[in-house]
Amino acid sequence: EFRMKKLDFRNPYKNDPEINKELQEALVALRQDEPVVAKIRKLGLTNSEVRSGLAALLDYQEDYHICENCPGLASCPKQRQGYQMDICREHDTLHETFSPCDLKLKDDAEKGKFVRRDFPEEWSGKDLRAVEPSRSTRNPLLKEMMLIAKHESSRWLFVKGDRKSGKSFILCAYAHQIARVAPGVAYLDTKEVFDELKYQCVKEHAKFERNLVLLQNCPLVVLDRFGEEYKSDYVYENILKPLIRYREENDLLTAFGSRYSLPEILEKYRLRVHDTDSLEETFSRIKKKMGKEYDITGVKIYA
Repeated sequence: EFRMKKLDFRNPYKNDPEINKELQEALVALRQDEPVVAKIRKLGLTNSEVRSGLAALLDYQEDYHICENCPGLASCPKQRQGYQMDICREHDTLHETFSPCDLKLKDDAEKGKFVRRDFPEEWSGKDLRAVEPSRSTRNPLLKEMMLIAKHESSRWLFVKGDRKSGKSFILCAYAHQIARVAPGVAYLDTKEVFDELKYQCVKEHAKFERNLVLLQNCPLVVLDRFGEEYKSDYVYENILKPLIRYREENDLLTAFGSRYSLPEILEKYRLRVHDTDSLEETFSRIKKKMGKEYDITGVKIYA
């Protein structure tokens, strides 16, 4: 992307001493800034052209030093986060060009591996190597996750843990691990997504069907905060049941993160769903695919 600024050699403020003083100070600052001096030399700008193109050069100077002291993509102070500015010259015109930086390109590549990412931006790109191990709680889970990532297991995972136990981060790292070999992963905040799907099912049914089919066919779906979603016959029959049954029948990886055990969540659904036989069958499918739960409550190592 680029913007053009024609070099204008007229100075409409030549009789304004205060503005002229500021211009002189800006020019001195530019000529003491080696990266900007190098750019001026590369462009072959004369002194007059530097003056006429001062606004673009000052923008370039500011942009360059923001990138030089990069605070990270999530903290990028630019109006367009993750884009670097450059300037080039064609005849009497300066072009301001903008292109994504390396961090932006890497982040876009990571995002492209997910159909949805309901986790903090600072967790982007984190895989299982970023998880702090714990012999008593996390290590057996991490070992199973690595087996799945190596296609040595197709087991579903159920991770129970209190707030700040690290369960969401671990599931996020697992999602990244799988997404590297099987792009199209969905990491979902169950409560938020089920509310959205419930609304779509009533108001935008075609969109609901497209989104449900998408989630049914992802190589991995992580249902974090499972058990905290609104529970009703409608939600169960139109969202949870078709999602679980399709993924179980097609042997597609699924993982759950929850503050509750699977039996506790089943009890919560029993209070709201009338077809208990169907409900029991759906939860039996989950139990069959996951085997045991992993409870990583233990010591809270995440702030």
